[in-house]
Amino acid sequence: MSTTATKTHPNLRPAPFLTSGQLAKATGLAQSRIQELVPEGLPAYALDQRRYVYDQAEAVAWLVEHGHLVDPYRAAIKALVDDAPPLTADQAARIKAVLVGAA
Repeated sequence: MSTTATKTHPNLRPAPFLTSGQLAKATGLAQSRIQELVPEGLPAYALDQRRYVYDQAEAVAWLVEHGHLVDPYRAAIKALVDDAPPLTADQAARIKAVLVGAA
């Protein structure tokens, strides 16, 4: 009968698993909202019937992809664009000329 020895590599660390409370604190979302998103597809690993842990990178990527987390810089740029007055036909033509290299 052979046994397999488990070796650890000193440079490898386990994934940063977080509780729902820790993920809520890291993302600024309410803990109850984190828990509500699990049935909607938020990647979670069940410890038992009621408790989950989350891989931080995986969970944050899902939250961003599904619009639950917004990059503040993107939000600021979007607000500027949304609040800008519409372009005139002349302005649009000038921008188009610059973008296609005709200017």
